[in-house]
Amino acid sequence: MLRVKYVGLVAFALATLHCGNQGDDFSELSGVQELPAEGPTDSKSDKLTERGISAGYDNSLTRVWRVLNQWEDRDTENARKAGMAWEADSGLNWDEKYAKWVGSLEKAKKLDLNPYSGKYDDTLVLTTPWGKTLPAAYMDCADTALFLRASFSAWYNLPFYVRSYDPSIPATIYFGHFGIRTSTKHWGNSPEFNTSRYRDYSNLTTDEALADWPRTPSLRPKSLVASRQDHQPFWDSADDYTGAYLDEAHLNKKAAYFIYWLMAYNGSASLARSYNTYNLAPQAIDTGDVLVHRRHKRGTGHTMVVIRAEAVNNKISAEIVWGNLPPAQATWTNQAQTKSRFTNIHGGGEGTDDLGDAYAEMGGGLKRFRVAKKIGGRWYNTTMVADEEDWIDSTDHEALTARITQFQDNWGKITIADQRDALLNEIEAARAHLHKLPASCSARENRENAFKGLYKLMGAEPFGLSNEITDLFYRRLEDYVFAPLVYNKSKTCCWNSSTNAMFESIMDFAKAHIEKNRHCERPPVFKATEGGYTAFAKFASLNGVAWQPWNDDESCAQANVVDDTEDETTWTPYCEIEDELLMHQKWNEDDSPNEE
Repeated sequence: MLRVKYVGLVAFALATLHCGNQGDDFSELSGVQELPAEGPTDSKSDKLTERGISAGYDNSLTRVWRVLNQWEDRDTENARKAGMAWEADSGLNWDEKYAKWVGSLEKAKKLDLNPYSGKYDDTLVLTTPWGKTLPAAYMDCADTALFLRASFSAWYNLPFYVRSYDPSIPATIYFGHFGIRTSTKHWGNSPEFNTSRYRDYSNLTTDEALADWPRTPSLRPKSLVASRQDHQPFWDSADDYTGAYLDEAHLNKKAAYFIYWLMAYNGSASLARSYNTYNLAPQAIDTGDVLVHRRHKRGTGHTMVVIRAEAVNNKISAEIVWGNLPPAQATWTNQAQTKSRFTNIHGGGEGTDDLGDAYAEMGGGLKRFRVAKKIGGRWYNTTMVADEEDWIDSTDHEALTARITQFQDNWGKITIADQRDALLNEIEAARAHLHKLPASCSARENRENAFKGLYKLMGAEPFGLSNEITDLFYRRLEDYVFAPLVYNKSKTCCWNSSTNAMFESIMDFAKAHIEKNRHCERPPVFKATEGGYTAFAKFASLNGVAWQPWNDDESCAQANVVDDTEDETTWTPYCEIEDELLMHQKWNEDDSPNEE
């Protein structure tokens, strides 16, 4: 769920990137570290208009696409044309058309259904201006949002940029239609896109393009993840990664290469910043908006795209899609599941994290992409004129935290059963994530947050059940084995390269530990003890299971922690419900995961 692309090659990747020479378009960006979104002198307050880069760079060697339209256009020749989700003479501006397009994307079943719960199996189908459709890409959460917005901008020659910060220079970096630049020059060895090395086939007619889609062999094998888990299995090639998906989505290969770089260096932290998006009042929610969750000031977060939205008579309904890590096809959640995301404190709610930092100050919550407008010879990231009254300043913490209650009180009617099922689906999704990445701390936290909601719901009418009874019904042995950990006090939380085979071995180790004890003991928790995971690794080795060594796959201030710290939980102690948990375990082993 969290966006984390960090790997041990970070220092090398950054040093290589900023050597100052012209880059090679065959360079591999998998495993690079996202740039910090915020520089040391950036203001904590946002404005309706954020000053950007000179428009003079639009004709430089770094240009990716020409700007032929403006976001506010309604009556120009291009604006009057029919498009992917709008009729000719629609009267819509391009930001409204973006919302129309996102809202028109259809639902489909994922290529890989969840093998553990059968839930979260819906995804989207991408449509392009040429009538070409593509299955949802295997991408992480922020990449999904960045891809949709940047692709639409490139397809329709709209101004676009995202701002980041390079501490090694130091300087603000702009990723946009003008290329990748500082305020004065081309950035590092990022490509100069406006050369013959990068082809643009936009002059092809729709019939010509669909009959023989131009493909770029150097782009297709490009991956964004060090473990190369972003393979795109749609074209029967073992060498098709994120680059291949971009190749299939864009005739302008300059744009395809650019979006690859954009996604490599930007993530949820970038989208949380007020100079790339702006905070939005709940009643203004629309398709194409993003919901950002932030657990800590430093770190990445989670980004979700609003795929359906309606606010009528002060009643809100919405559905969202979101990618994941390891990269997965976007998950499409229903209204009940979506409500739980909009009412989560990580979306800028009240309270603080375990470091004492206020969630309202971290940039989470409902947001809308800023639009680039040319003012006095410069590009500025600003808002659509019609949206100004729905903007909330990032320093208005009272208004930001109030949004959680507003979403809670004004969400459309959802039955008690739907609320329960949504929480259970959240729990199953977290467990499924742990099956793939057993070191994930975010999945453990997500599971327990859902259980807190479940306790509250099941304790009220018409259920009236105690937490213990709820645990008897819904807890599993694996919850205790993968107990929640305090992020900044647990080195396990930095480890993103654990595997499903490790999960199975860890569970076998836990069950063996239980079976050899004549009296009940809490099962061993998968965490670092005495600086490592010796008992788990030894058991795996004895049983022929490949064990991946710990690695600080992301920035890890707690890398030298000797013993991980467990987070406090409100669950029923293991030994009070042991028999029930072991019975659940037996059912899971005896039955096929997808069996009705």
